[in-house]
Amino acid sequence: MTRRLLVAIAVGLSASAVAAQSPGQRPADDARALELLQKRTAEPAHDLEILLTGTASAWRYKFRWPDPVAAAPLHDIDCAWRGPLAVPLGKRVRVIATSTDHIYVLKVPALSLDMTGMPGRLETQILDMSKAGQFVGTATAQKMQWPINVHVLDVAGFGAWARTTATTDACR
Repeated sequence: MTRRLLVAIAVGLSASAVAAQSPGQRPADDARALELLQKRTAEPAHDLEILLTGTASAWRYKFRWPDPVAAAPLHDIDCAWRGPLAVPLGKRVRVIATSTDHIYVLKVPALSLDMTGMPGRLETQILDMSKAGQFVGTATAQKMQWPINVHVLDVAGFGAWARTTATTDACR
């Protein structure tokens, strides 16, 4: 019954409509919903994943990317960082936004980044980092607004930034 209710909600049926059906009955809507769920395409491949978490004191950035040198499959940096967000040039970056306390809106128009971080929810966007430079956007929460800077660095510059950042007190 629980699985049928979840599928029914996915296609917009009411819980009472599902409860009214006999246990052996499977409406066409259930079959359609399962078909759509199975046909969902996989998310595009990405080279770097960044989890942005809005907090009252700072954005928390968690970076994950494959580390070709280390034996471990992923390399992580987890920081309560107050500086600019750095990303590597020529890479696909999966950005995930959430928050711990308020609704935060993050916009960097030059990079087509427009996300909302909400407590308990994740919003995902894939960015192709094809332009080098420094880009300024805004972050807003509860009638407050502040600038957010994104630096798109060449791969060597991003590697140097990652090594330096990983050793700061904010990232330990």
